[in-house]
Order: sequence, then structure tokens, then C-alpha cells
Amino acid sequence: MRVAIVVAISVIFASGTYAAFAEEPIPELIFEGGTYEIYKGSQILVPIKIQVENHDHRIIPIITTIYENQVIKTTSLIPSHSGTFQTVLLINDNYKTGQYYIQMEYDGIKSTPEPFTISRDHIEKQDQPRTETILNFLNQRQEASMKISADDITVDFSYPYLLDVSGYVGQADDGFAFIEVVGPKSYTNQFPFDDLGHFQGKIIIDRSWPSGSYTITGLLHDVQFAIDQFTVDNRNQEKTIPDKITGTVELDAVTSDDFEVLLIKGKLQVDDMPASIIIRVLKDGSVIDFLTAEPQTDGTVDTSLVLYDYSLRSAWESGLYTVEFGDISKDHESYNIMTDFIITDTGKIISNLIEGAKLFENDSEKFLLSGEILDDSDGAVHILNVFGQIDNYVNLGNDEIQQTIDVSMKLSDVEIKKYSLYAKSDGEYSMPVIIDSSWASGKYDVYVTYNDVSEKTFSFNLGEPIDDVIQTEEEIEVIEDEILPPQKFDLIFDEVYTKELLNFNSVADRNLSGSEKVKVTLEGPDGFKQNLYLNVDSDRQFNVPVLVDESWVDGDYKLSFNYDGGITEFGKFTITNNKVESNVFILSEHLSTVSPDLVYPATDELLLENDKLPFTHGSPTYLKLSGGVANYNSGDIEIQINKGDKILSVFKIKTMPNGKFSDIVKISSILKPGFYEINSIYDDRNFATSEFLIIQQNTIPAQFGSQPIKISRDMFEESGGLVKVKLTGPIDNYEFADSGMIIFTILRPDGSMETFETEIKKWGYFAYEIPVTSKWQDGTYIVSAKLGEKNAGHMYLQIGDYDMEYIKNITHNWIDGEISTFQYTNRLNTALENNAITFHHIESKMIPNWFKNTAKLWIDDTLSKDAFFESLRFLTSS
Repeated sequence: MRVAIVVAISVIFASGTYAAFAEEPIPELIFEGGTYEIYKGSQILVPIKIQVENHDHRIIPIITTIYENQVIKTTSLIPSHSGTFQTVLLINDNYKTGQYYIQMEYDGIKSTPEPFTISRDHIEKQDQPRTETILNFLNQRQEASMKISADDITVDFSYPYLLDVSGYVGQADDGFAFIEVVGPKSYTNQFPFDDLGHFQGKIIIDRSWPSGSYTITGLLHDVQFAIDQFTVDNRNQEKTIPDKITGTVELDAVTSDDFEVLLIKGKLQVDDMPASIIIRVLKDGSVIDFLTAEPQTDGTVDTSLVLYDYSLRSAWESGLYTVEFGDISKDHESYNIMTDFIITDTGKIISNLIEGAKLFENDSEKFLLSGEILDDSDGAVHILNVFGQIDNYVNLGNDEIQQTIDVSMKLSDVEIKKYSLYAKSDGEYSMPVIIDSSWASGKYDVYVTYNDVSEKTFSFNLGEPIDDVIQTEEEIEVIEDEILPPQKFDLIFDEVYTKELLNFNSVADRNLSGSEKVKVTLEGPDGFKQNLYLNVDSDRQFNVPVLVDESWVDGDYKLSFNYDGGITEFGKFTITNNKVESNVFILSEHLSTVSPDLVYPATDELLLENDKLPFTHGSPTYLKLSGGVANYNSGDIEIQINKGDKILSVFKIKTMPNGKFSDIVKISSILKPGFYEINSIYDDRNFATSEFLIIQQNTIPAQFGSQPIKISRDMFEESGGLVKVKLTGPIDNYEFADSGMIIFTILRPDGSMETFETEIKKWGYFAYEIPVTSKWQDGTYIVSAKLGEKNAGHMYLQIGDYDMEYIKNITHNWIDGEISTFQYTNRLNTALENNAITFHHIESKMIPNWFKNTAKLWIDDTLSKDAFFESLRFLTSS
């Protein structure tokens, strides 16, 4: 039996998704659609809202705008914990007439596209020459008038109202109607009118408009031609909140995807329940973060907050924090419903500061985390202060009849220690406990009992925890019910040389800790068996990729793991070889003077299907290659991966009788980003050479300002043709009412423009990555931003020629043997293609090794750049 197996082991880290996200999310796209008339110089902002039931906070919806089956714009929204997202569709006179669609994508699932229509009839009429027929029609123009779409407008927190304003100015000339709104807030705008005198526009009435009466006036050349009125009922700013709202708030904490998540649950008690509240998190009196929540009809509040600063890309610092419920209105008046929590030096959350334990060490005290491990070595002494408060405690004022509070320490449900104490008049209690070497190692649960009611308050481990491996028959049955059916694959090999990569996933026994190994067994026909010992992650998951080729014999194979004597089967596959044995016509047997190798000669070549590989941070990647070798007789070819003069990896590849080969090789996870040379060798002959790139992601931080961001062409080399410019920063003079979308515009060197948008984060911060590719033309780009009517800032981006220092550096690397002559000429040819240097295409055989002496003179500034390239040009041309 001939069996070849390559097994690559990788560990799958579970997402740690919180149980609240176990239900299927239900996203809803709210978009009013309709027909929008566009005029020269005008723009329309159409609100878009997404509401997700059972929202997973790690998923970010994407909004796409589609025209003629092509995506013309993509908008990614910022993370939301409430499941509510808002954005705005900006429509201007760059849009063509026609049918458009808005589509939402949530977790890879796309919604049904929602249609809307753009009309540019008025622009096209303005661009057409006037005719006598049009002039005659103008004589029948409408009288001056103005119409608004609503007299009474109600604004809630999450969705603004679009007030349609239209009418006629009463004259037959092109121009702009001046619209003025006077009231608790002032507003002005200009709406263009066409040659019929007709104008139309929209005013966004959002939460920044105070409640009250407003007068809207239409003016032409400072002369009033129409007037109307409307009222605004702003539920955010003016809703009457009772003087006294009472309630409670409780905190808990979970870890999800290595992030600490604060779970916030509360209960409001009031007759007139507010539609929304604000939840603020404070530290030392300053607001660190806030979010909004919508209480249920019974006053229940249930939300969560990831304790991560997205602007600084870091977790929150340690210290004492306060969670406070307050009024959603502008003043954010507190309801005085609050509680505290602590972030420890290790980044963990202590959400319950009412009861628990404090550990005294090194003349200081700290809160004991539930489940924390205490040292059980000889001589170790720990002092715990167990504290809490009994809500229904009754102080009788007489110790002889006063009922005590009992604090019990239980090890494996057996009471080891018990302490009795009296509480203060308000029910607060405190009990110091000394733990020394007389205590047995293990997990201790701490119970507090009062009035025959016992409650577990916290737990700790004395020494490293030891898993209990004893299981009852009932527990074993539960485990067997939870095991997923084995994964099955059927493989049919129709060709002589074929490979398939199978991935099997499973979960180890529930008593297997993350530090132990699970024994995996692969069994096949004719008694074949092979054992593997794998590490598992903290959730007991593991992954086994199996690379199968045509050399495996036909039959059934299975994968199982063994732990504590139990065997669990988790994978199966069947191999069937259907290779057709054809009658081969051998030309040389019929024509002795003819050689098949002369009729069908093989050529030396090495082809890479994917020569740009992502940098995977510790996980291997795979490189698919193929090619051929001339004058092939028998045996394998050798594939070498080199970095300069060093051989990093060697692979053996089977070859078909005609000298052709095709295979997949695993690239080691320890390789750093950069270019690597790959050589194919047969019979001690290097018959073909190529190279591949492990991409180094290149992200340039940027902020608004006059200092330009400079990108030279060489920066695209090792980044795979992509450089990201991450534009971040606060909005100057930011106000809470400014929350919304920030609109970016890129003015290109050829005069074309591109717009994109992102949502403002808390406190006026924003972050957006501009993907700059090697296809962008050289020149200066102006990136400007607006937030509503405010200019948010601008920056300059310059793309220029190769930085000669880059060519100098790769020349230095070539001299030192860090890259080969083959790789050096590849870099020079790329610079040649980008017009950084001028001479003919270079091949590695054109440059002898002694030319390094000349190159060193340039590196040492003994030889000028022009002289060096002139000598290189002469060398390659001759």
C-alpha cells in the first residue's frame, strides 16, 4: 500500500459570541424611494435607516447604490450596539437621469434592492437652446407661489423629516430663489428655478430644530414673492420628562473576541415612559462614552457596550467608572440612576462592587476577580476581606437575639470553613479571612446565608484548577447528543495527477482543557493507521486539513479522536480512482526514425497561479504552481524557496511522464512580508525561476492640514499595489447636533471628482481609509470634507515618481546578497515600466557579478546616479 499524507494543523479560535446574539438577526432597510428632481448646483440629502433585530455588534451593514447593474457607490457604517444605523444618500447634479437602487448587505446577506428615480429634465432644458415655441409658452407662466409639504412636523431622535418646498417665482428667467426660514432657528438656502420659473428643494428638519412656529419666505432679488408657516414638535428636546424618574441599573461583563463587553440592564419607574434615554459612562467626572437606548413599555433597559476606544485603537485604561442614565435632550439631565464598575490593571471588568472580596497584598488591596487563582505554594498566605450588603437586613439592636450572617467556604460542595458575623444597621457586612498552607488546594465557592436564604457571591481557586474527569452516565449521554455528525467527502480521481485539500473541524471532549492534547487517529484500507496529537483552543475546537492525492488507495477513511478511553468519529472520506487506461499510440514503435520528444518537445517553465500572498500573522498560506521540464526521464523535481543566498524551504514534486507538473506547496508562517525567489531544479539543473510576494500592508496615517501626504510609486511594490491612507481626526467646534455623515470629496488631477462618506463617531471623531492603488495617476489630489454646512477640513495627497532611495536600497541589498540578481533585475524592470529609469528590458544574465563593484561606488556616493545608470545601460545594451 502506497500512502502519502500531508496534515497541516491549525487551531480555530472560537468567536466567543455572547449568548444574546444566538438568535438570527433580522435587518430592515428603511428608505422612502420616489422620484427626485435635480437642478444645477443643487443637492438632495435622503435619509437611510437600518434597524436590526437581534443585532450582532460585530457586524457592520454596507449600503450600495446601483445604476444600470453597476455598483457606483459603497458606504460602510460605523459599529452600533443598539442595532440602529443611520446614513444619508447625497444626490447632486452628477447623477444621470434613470432608475437607481439602494441595497443593504448585512453579514453577507443582501436585501431586495429598493428603487428610486433621478430626473434631470430641468438641467437638460437649461442646456438646450431656446426656440420660439418655448418663448411663446413662457408667456403663459404661472403666478408667483410657494408650497410646503407639511404644516405640522414631528421630529424623533433617529429619523429627520424632509420638508418639500416648491413653487413659481413669477418670471421667465433662469436663476435662484432665496428661501429664508425665521423662528427658534434661522435657516437660508437657494433653490434654482428653470426657464418656466419653477423651483423645488428639500429642507432637512432634524433634532437640531427646536420646537416652535416658523415662517418661511420666498425672495427673488430681495423682493418677497411668497410666505408660509409651519410648526416643529421636537420630541428630543422638548418632550416633558417627569421631575422624578426612579429605577435601578445592574452591570455584568463578558469577553467576546478578546474584547471586554459591559452588559447594562436597568428598570425605569415612571408613568410617562421616555421614548429614548442616554446612557453615559464617566471617569473622574468626564464623559468617556455614551450610547442611547429605548426602554420597553415596562421600563426595562437592556444594552451593551464594548470597552474599546476605536479612535486610539486601544482598550480602556484601568480605573473606576460610573454608568449613569439620563435625559436624551440637549442638556442630558441625569436621572440619578447610576452604578460603578472597575477595570483592573489586566483589563478585566469588575461589575459588582456591592459584594465580593478584596485581596490584601503588598500593603494595598484590590478586588478579587471571580475564579481568580491564588498561590498555594508552601508558605503562601492570603488575606481576603469578604464584604457585601443584605437588602432585607433587620437590626434588632440586641446581639443576644440578633440573627447572624453566615459566610461559608465550600470545596467541591463540602463546607470547609464557616464564619458568623453581625452586619451594620444598613445591612453592610465585612469579614477578614486568612488563607494559609492548612487550606486544601481546589476551587472554593463562597456562600452568604441570612434568614435561611443562601446565595453564592463569588468563587476563587487555590492553586491551578483541576478539571473533574469523573462523569456520570447521564453526563456522558448529554455529551454524545451534542457531538455533530461526522463530516463526509467523496473523492473521485479521474486524472493521473490530482490533489484535494480536505478540512475537518471538531470539538474535543468537554473535560479536555486547553493545555492538553487530543489524540487524532486517521484509519484507512488494509489496516492503515496514523496518530496525531493536536492542541485545542480554549473552546476545545481544533481543525485538521488533510491533503489527499492520487497515490492514496481506493477505499474508506475515517478520522476520530480519543480521550479518556472514549472514541469519537468526526470525519469520513471515500476515494475512488476512475483513471481511464487508454490504448496509447507510441509513435517511436511504428516509426523508428522519429522520436516523440522531437515531435512534442517539452519546455522549461515555472508558472505561479497566485504570486501575491497575504501576510497571515502566524498561519500558513498555500502557493499553487505548475510548469514543465525539458528532457525529463524519471524522478521528482525539487522546488526551492530562497531569500537572497539562503535556502528557506525545499519541496519534492511528482512529475508526469511528459515532464509536466502541478502542485500546491505550503508557505511557512514564519516568512515575513517581502519578495521571495522560487527555483525549480531537475537533475542538478535550475531549469526555471520565478518569485512571489508576501504582501506588506502599507497604511499611512493622515489628518487634515496643509502638509501633503506623499506617495511614491515604489511604495506600491511590496504592498501588492495598494496603499491605504487612513484619515482620522476630530471635527473642529463639534457639537452634539452635528452628528451625522461626513461627506468627503476627492478632486483628481484630471479634474474628475469622487465622493464618499462615513459616519461621525462619538465626540466628533471620524476615521476613513482611502484605498490608493497603483492605477491612480501621478499628480496632486485634494481631499475635502463637509459636515452638513460646515467645512470639516481638507488635505493634499501627492503621487509621484519612484523614490531613488528605494532603488538605492535594493541595490544595496543585491550587493549584500539579500536578494538575487534575478530579483534585482525584476525591481529594476518595474521601475523601468514606471518611467523611473530609461533603458531596455533587463535580464539577469545581462548583469555579471563583478558589476556589484560599480554599484557599490554609487551606494558610497563615489559614483553619480547618472554615471551608474549610464554604465548599466551600456552593459545591458551590449
